[in-house]
Amino acid sequence: MAKILRVPDIPINFANVPSVTTGTRIGLQWQSGPESGGSPVLDYTILYDQGLGGTTNYITLIANLAPTSYTLIGLTVGTTYQFKISARNEVGSSEYSTPISILAAQQPNKPAAPTTVVSGVDQKGPNVEITWTAPPTGGSDITGYIITIKSTDPDG
Repeated sequence: MAKILRVPDIPINFANVPSVTTGTRIGLQWQSGPESGGSPVLDYTILYDQGLGGTTNYITLIANLAPTSYTLIGLTVGTTYQFKISARNEVGSSEYSTPISILAAQQPNKPAAPTTVVSGVDQKGPNVEITWTAPPTGGSDITGYIITIKSTDPDG
């Protein structure tokens, strides 16, 4: 009985690697799809849109890539790039994955130490104003801050 071969399934879990991605590079990782098509997956091809905005125009980022991770360098800080991937075996290539969008950005720096000013006391206690200088954004807007206040009052 002859073995029927087909193209492999689309790679799965295609995603950004936050620990690698910064303002000028993006780390990608993925896994082979559930079925190889009866022949081992030989390599992968990644397409991307170059972050030009407007209409998406995919070009080949890399072809014949055997590992299941890749890092793209030399990117523009604050630009969103789109990627899609396919797998290839001896029969041919899978369809491309659904595109993923990744922002070339990094976590912002910590703000400088805050300054505090007690601006009066009311029935609830002292009114405290906390101010700080915003840090560099890392290429993406800062959407909020977390403020932790530790009481020095032994009762509370």
